[in-house]
Amino acid sequence: MKDTLIGWCHHTLNFWLGCNRADSAECEGCYAEAQMTLRGKNFNVLRPTRESWYEAERLNASAKTRNTHELVFTCSLSDFFHQGADIWREEAWDVIRHCRNLVWLILTKRPQRILEHLPEDWDEGKGYPHVWLGATCGTKKSFGRVEELRKIPCALRFLSCEPLLEDISEIDLQGIGWVLCGGMSGPLYKDRSMDLRWAEALYQTAQSAGVPFLFKQVSHNLTERGINALGLLLALRSGEPADPERVDCIRQYPELTVPFTPPAPKGVRWTEQDWARYLRTRAI
Repeated sequence: MKDTLIGWCHHTLNFWLGCNRADSAECEGCYAEAQMTLRGKNFNVLRPTRESWYEAERLNASAKTRNTHELVFTCSLSDFFHQGADIWREEAWDVIRHCRNLVWLILTKRPQRILEHLPEDWDEGKGYPHVWLGATCGTKKSFGRVEELRKIPCALRFLSCEPLLEDISEIDLQGIGWVLCGGMSGPLYKDRSMDLRWAEALYQTAQSAGVPFLFKQVSHNLTERGINALGLLLALRSGEPADPERVDCIRQYPELTVPFTPPAPKGVRWTEQDWARYLRTRAI
C-alpha cells in the first residue's frame, strides 16, 4: 500500500497474500489474519496479488524521478519465505532486483528458509545492496531466529521486536543493523500488553551496541498508537519534562549512502491524559 501507516517504511507491497502460523508466540493475535478474515478471505491459502507487482515499478519510477530512495516492506500480509510462495518467489526477486530506488525490507518468521531461497545472483558477501533482511523476535524463545538471520549475507539485518511480549534486553545484537519495537495491535492487545519498561530496556541494549532503534507503538487495537510513549518514559528517567506535545518519538534509522528521507512519524501521539493513565496503572 502506498503511504502505509506502518511507521518504519514508506510503503507496503504484497506479492502474495495469506500465511499460516509459524511455531511462534508472536503469531497469536496476528493482525494480518484478522484483516483478511474481516474481508472474508481464507488466511491459510496463499494467493498472488498481481496488481502489487506493477505497483513496485510505479513506486520505483516515482522515487527515481525525485532522486530519492524509499523503504518498502514486503510482505506485510504474508511471509516472503513461506513455503507456499516458492512457485512465485523467483519472479518476485526479478521485480526486486530491478527496482533499485526502493530499499526492500523483507521480514520473516522463517529465517531458516532464507539461505536456500535467495536468487542465484545474490552476492555471497552482502546480497543485493538495496535489500534488508529481517526476522521477528518478540520473545526469548525467538532468539534462534536471530542466530539464523546472522548466517545470511545481506546489506543489513534488522529485527522486528513486535509484538514485544517480554523483556528480551539480553539479546545479542551482533551483526544486526536495526531494531524495530512495538506492542501488539489487534483484538488480543489487552491480554498481551507490552510493558514500556521492556521497550526501554531493549532500547538501552541497542544504544549500547550502537544499533539504531525505532519505537513503533504501544499495545492497542489499532496500529500506530502512542508513538511517543517511549520518548515520554525516557524523558521521565532523565528528569526532563515529559510533555507529550514536545517529546521526541524514538525513530532512528540506519545510515544510507544514497539520497533518502526517512518517513515522517505517523500515527497518534499519547496525550497528557493517556500518559497520566499509564502512570497510574503501571509501575515505572
